[in-house]
Amino acid sequence: MAKSGQLSADFTVPNWVKFTLIIVAAFQSLGSLQMVPLLFLDDPAPLGNTPKDLLIKSVIVLSPIVAIAGLAFAIKGQIARAVMAIAGVSTLDWIGYIPSFAVDPSGLWDFPGPFLFFVVPACAPVALVLAWLRKWPRLAIVLALTPWAVRAIMVAVFAGSVAIYGF
Repeated sequence: MAKSGQLSADFTVPNWVKFTLIIVAAFQSLGSLQMVPLLFLDDPAPLGNTPKDLLIKSVIVLSPIVAIAGLAFAIKGQIARAVMAIAGVSTLDWIGYIPSFAVDPSGLWDFPGPFLFFVVPACAPVALVLAWLRKWPRLAIVLALTPWAVRAIMVAVFAGSVAIYGF
């Protein structure tokens, strides 16, 4: 048992799980860094100063920080912290979609709307809490990686349909 004020020991996982977390954290880092240039556009139209725009800006600023921290934690073998960061980026990503669904709720029922609005908020925060408490490491890892696994499947389906039918 950990002393007062300390977290218990980190998750012990096989190397392939650590490698998977490194790959996912690397993709999260690259994906979140791609959005940063939106903050510096000359055209103020994409992101103004409305509450929804400020929410999106804060997600754009925080996501790379959390994603790069997750990559560093995964590389260092701090699996619980890496899981928390991966789940945190998924949660931030979900928060960034809330203004879009508030403006046009019809997109909520188109694919991938149900996944983005129901699966991600169910998986990512639970994974974050489980990793924080150092409980059920396998479940925490699976829940943290579920949004990224579904996105990878969606990309593969899209690539397959483009390969078969073209654009």
